[in-house]
Amino acid sequence: MKFPTRRRLFTSRRILKLLILIVCVSMIYLSFQLLSIRVLSNHAKKEDEFRKIADEINSVDVDWKMPEKKKYQKDENWPGDPVRGGIDGVPHKSSGVIIIKQTQRQTKRQMDKTKIQELSEKGVADQLQNNLAHKTKDLIQTPQGLGRGEMNTKNYQQSLEHKSVFIRGVLPKDQHLYTALPGNVFQCIHSKEKISYDFFNDDYCDCSDGSDEPSTSACSNSKFYCTFQLADMEPVSVTASKVNDGICDCCDGSDEWAGKTLDKDLKKDAQKHYSIYQAPCVDHCDDLRKLKQKQDAIKLMGARLKATYLQSANEHGKAADPVFGPQGVFFKLSLECFHYSAPHFDYTICPFKSAKQRERESTHSDVTIARGMVHWLSSQQGQYRIEMKDGDGFACPGGMRRSLVIDFSCGLDNIIQSVSESELCKYAAKFTTPAAC
Repeated sequence: MKFPTRRRLFTSRRILKLLILIVCVSMIYLSFQLLSIRVLSNHAKKEDEFRKIADEINSVDVDWKMPEKKKYQKDENWPGDPVRGGIDGVPHKSSGVIIIKQTQRQTKRQMDKTKIQELSEKGVADQLQNNLAHKTKDLIQTPQGLGRGEMNTKNYQQSLEHKSVFIRGVLPKDQHLYTALPGNVFQCIHSKEKISYDFFNDDYCDCSDGSDEPSTSACSNSKFYCTFQLADMEPVSVTASKVNDGICDCCDGSDEWAGKTLDKDLKKDAQKHYSIYQAPCVDHCDDLRKLKQKQDAIKLMGARLKATYLQSANEHGKAADPVFGPQGVFFKLSLECFHYSAPHFDYTICPFKSAKQRERESTHSDVTIARGMVHWLSSQQGQYRIEMKDGDGFACPGGMRRSLVIDFSCGLDNIIQSVSESELCKYAAKFTTPAAC
């Protein structure tokens, strides 16, 4: 009897291991195939569901066709509406896409109303009705300041009729521009386009100037004005992209009316240190009120000091000289030069005469950024601004010469608050003085 040699035994083991490996790989391959079939099956089911929804939306009769070039026909049902026929019947750019999207939105709203009627007997109609009215209650408030959820749809309709709705993100003086025109039409503020008032504040940008979405973040080119404003101060606003982003940009939190919160919270001390507050917002307008009181006190004291500036202009016969502003009140500033140190430069500004810049760690001579060519950009009370031109043209693009714009604001002393090079060879300075009070 012959026994297998060691070499044959070793070969048999290798073949056995190879067979086991092939079986394992085959099982893994089959598992992946089964998983892929299951995923494709689920995907096909979802695709069928989406197709059914799309078929329901697209089944609506739009009854509109893209007009031929240079042949415009005004739609009597939508006079002057750029979506369907444009202003005076001229079609708007991409109007075909817009009207289909608007029709889809209308269809969805109608479908929601139909669901309410169908489910009214099942006791869930109230919940769906609240979902429909949710946007309306959030985007509007009464002049008395009713907050979120304090106004029902019936009150909203009554307010529209009496034109007493206070729209979030709009200044009180501009509220009248956002009321519905006859025929339930809204006219865009700047572009003068006309759309259905149903599309106003619906979180979809219809007007090219963005004026139909003052309360939402839908239009990138629009502004949201905070509800809290201080009289005699520039209105406080934020860009539309910051509305309902979870960060309180307005001191009263009016830009976060939806109550959206961030996934990650900042620590309270960090929020206070960096002046970044997360929603839900808390009123932080006391600091602004205190600042306003302080500014009012400064203006009152500065108005008394201003008398010496008027007296100086009269003594030197400059009261009627328009170069030095109303009644020559800024003449006294032209008798002095003032200094300011920035991180890398030192500035010497002699208002109405000259301005120079010196690089601190350099052997180069001073650069003259402005000479005595003075032009008043604004001479109204509280908005005093001059431009001094004819500076050096060295290293300036296109043969231009350096210039300096000085903003004068009310203060108890003559102080340069800041100097910056806003653009290449264009400088800006902020200057406080009793002459501007």
